[in-house]
Amino acid sequence: AHTLKIKCADDFDLEKTISNKPFLFFYDDSFSRGFVLNHKKVLAKFSQKGRMLMVELCTSRKLTLAEMEFLKKRLIFCLGCQESLDKFYVLVENDPVLMKYYDKICGSRVLSAFDEFEALVSIVCSQNTTFPNYRGLVNNLIELFGGREYFPTPAEILENEEKLNFARVGYRRGFIRELAEFFLKRGRFYIPEETELRRIK
Repeated sequence: AHTLKIKCADDFDLEKTISNKPFLFFYDDSFSRGFVLNHKKVLAKFSQKGRMLMVELCTSRKLTLAEMEFLKKRLIFCLGCQESLDKFYVLVENDPVLMKYYDKICGSRVLSAFDEFEALVSIVCSQNTTFPNYRGLVNNLIELFGGREYFPTPAEILENEEKLNFARVGYRRGFIRELAEFFLKRGRFYIPEETELRRIK
């Protein structure tokens, strides 16, 4: 087990962010989720003590220093925990609509997916449906492929494609399969050009 300690911006509030039911990264109300790094499964539990974000990591195979550093940088990016939103708060204070929600906005963040594959599959799942249904579809994928904690990798989806029939994704199945094929060749963190995305179903 390892513990990552990440210094946060003064206003960063993990509890408030999760209470807002973010679109990406956390898919339920728990303060934990899994990651797959170089075929190693890592379960991360998050907590905050003052300006310090604590991330307890449990893994069956030891992480290298390079993997730990990559994970730390990725979490800082995904959670936006070191971002300064001072200029945005000034806009909120001066906006007649947003100013009513200042207390709810202050301290919370808009989260990012852990990797590009997860982001695009989540976007596909969000199409033509309600927010609760979108979260249900993503949770179906996680439960069927990742054991309730891990977002499936491209390889896991392609190796067990029949599970998509039970995820209730409907017509999205073809899109998810093609995304899995695309990212399997390039890696989950590959950032596609717009022209590449247009060629994927």
